[in-house]
Amino acid sequence: MPALWRGGVAVALGEPESSEPMAGEDGSPKFEDFDARMQKLRADTGLEPEPQRPEKHRIGGAGLQVGIELFAGVAGGAIIGYLLDRWLDTWPLWFLVLFFMGAAAGMLNAYRHIRRISDMPDGDSDTK
Repeated sequence: MPALWRGGVAVALGEPESSEPMAGEDGSPKFEDFDARMQKLRADTGLEPEPQRPEKHRIGGAGLQVGIELFAGVAGGAIIGYLLDRWLDTWPLWFLVLFFMGAAAGMLNAYRHIRRISDMPDGDSDTK
């Protein structure tokens, strides 16, 4: 098989030396078969998988997420308001309106995130 030297390393050209089929071309079992065999083996040996517990959030990560929620709402509202005011020549009407709406949306999102991580029901049945 011819080789090409590139940067001191030989790079093979042409067909590979082995004629074995690539993965998936030889009719090898799929992941579903593997999962089924693993479940059968666990059932035969009496090993049951542990129930998955919800992961508790770290305090630092939750604080960072709350800060991002607040900043994104305020910044998004301010930027959109500024651009609308420049386009419509109505400074500072839309900037102020959307700034405060963005701040309210950011606070609401932060509040929802805090309620979700503290596992407290918030009375709103459709957000979980």
